[in-house]
Amino acid sequence: MIKISNRTLPVVALLLSLCPAAHVAAQDDDDEECRERAGFFDRAEDEEDLNRELWEYVKGTPYAGALSYVARAQARAREARVAEAVLPTGWRIAPAGRQVELGRLPYEAVPFAGRLVVLNTGYYSREPQEVSVVNPASGSVEKTVRLNSMFPSATEGPGGDLYVSGGFDSKVYRLDHQFNVAREYAVAGYAAGLARVDGRRLAVLYLAGKDEKGGYVSGRLALLDAETGKVEAEAAAGYFPYSVRYAGGKLYVAALGENSVRVFDGSLKHLTDLKVGRRPREMCADGRRLYVVNTDSDELSVIDTSRDRVVTRFSATSGAATATRRSRSSAAPSRRTTTRSPSASSRSTTSTPTARSASSATASRRAATPRPSSNGWGTPPTRGATGATPSGWCRR
Repeated sequence: MIKISNRTLPVVALLLSLCPAAHVAAQDDDDEECRERAGFFDRAEDEEDLNRELWEYVKGTPYAGALSYVARAQARAREARVAEAVLPTGWRIAPAGRQVELGRLPYEAVPFAGRLVVLNTGYYSREPQEVSVVNPASGSVEKTVRLNSMFPSATEGPGGDLYVSGGFDSKVYRLDHQFNVAREYAVAGYAAGLARVDGRRLAVLYLAGKDEKGGYVSGRLALLDAETGKVEAEAAAGYFPYSVRYAGGKLYVAALGENSVRVFDGSLKHLTDLKVGRRPREMCADGRRLYVVNTDSDELSVIDTSRDRVVTRFSATSGAATATRRSRSSAAPSRRTTTRSPSASSRSTTSTPTARSASSATASRRAATPRPSSNGWGTPPTRGATGATPSGWCRR
């Protein structure tokens, strides 16, 4: 039997009165957290928590069991992987060469220091995004660099180092030849495409700039001094400028939200606008020609940089080329192509069978308005949106 004296009785009573209050306070905190998550239920950082809660609610077993089950299922899937895949259209694709496991959404790859640097710009929940350094000879990932936020753009720039766009974090990362972050540059917007201008300066696009209050405004083009770390000049770059290239002493900006390419001189004076296809993203230069990948109209626009004119358009769906003149456009004759039928092994001469399906897929991709994302680069309408693959046409 426990004896309680008259002196200790008030203390026990006080403790008993506080316990319900503490329980109520903890319950209030849980309710507040639930209300906050209900208002922002699609946050990437809540992915793991939501998976755990769903599993334990439905299965009534520890979440660790789910993780081991997923690991076993992934192992079985790797063992059963075949070298040939059937696409939704009925066509078959057989990957060539070796396959290298990378990070999530490997959206851009650039050669640097004898290695292939891959920017993995997918969602990583609470973890930073990843840069995979691949040895082309061995086909192995030698190093993984983690950066908090990235936009799929990187270029070799001043000092011979690699510059990587920092996306939402409004930064540009500078990596040395050992793939260490040697320096970070702060910029005044959502960092997008990059291009080397000369031995000291780097052109930096802001997918969306920021006003005095930190709110997003229209895109900007900036010249960054890589030695001082200061922005020398800025200019308006239109609605959602995606990529920038330096060619013939001029800067060309693909304005994704305006279906045009803006042309600037070396001091960022605006020279002209060139209308191209829908949703221009990537560009690459080859002498006097600049090739623009239009991902929503599935076509390639060719610009003569000596005259700043669109001279040719190539369709990825029909294979037809259109020559562009100043006064009018004349379409080239329809081209017949030799294709393999999805349902038969015999070859026949016919029009490309995927034009209708490609055009209907294109129509379904037009609707959404682009906006920056808090985790990565925010491709309109969503991260990882489909369309013509920029790297498939533009090779550096």
